[in-house]
Amino acid sequence: KQWYQRRVAITAGIDNSNKYRISEDKSSLSINNIQEEDGGMYTVVIQTTLGTKHESSSITVIMDPVIIKSPNSLTVATGSDVSLTCVYSGTPKPYFFWNKNDEAVEVESDERISTTEEYVDKNVRRDILSISRVSQLDAGS
Repeated sequence: KQWYQRRVAITAGIDNSNKYRISEDKSSLSINNIQEEDGGMYTVVIQTTLGTKHESSSITVIMDPVIIKSPNSLTVATGSDVSLTCVYSGTPKPYFFWNKNDEAVEVESDERISTTEEYVDKNVRRDILSISRVSQLDAGS
């Protein structure tokens, strides 16, 4: 029997300094201190004189939402265009929304306001709130 992660052979005690533990009969695999990068497909391959059998299982690592970069406070002139950016991560994908003075920003009801979401990395996203022709009414926190 041999265990694989994303088609790379796992050797307990050698790979990642005791990251993996394989039972003596190689029927079970344990992962210590699991991290996001440990997610993916795991396969055990069993070979006998009669043939080879593969069994796979997928592991999804759930990560708490984290704000990596908060939006900066800005002072801008009336009539300017402004963008606020927040970078965040989490698995599954966190629900993200913008608030002003503890109330949701109504993106759909104001054509001057839009949001854009971009992937920075596999589970890292950047959300940008853009406001064109800023007015005094847009002030807040």
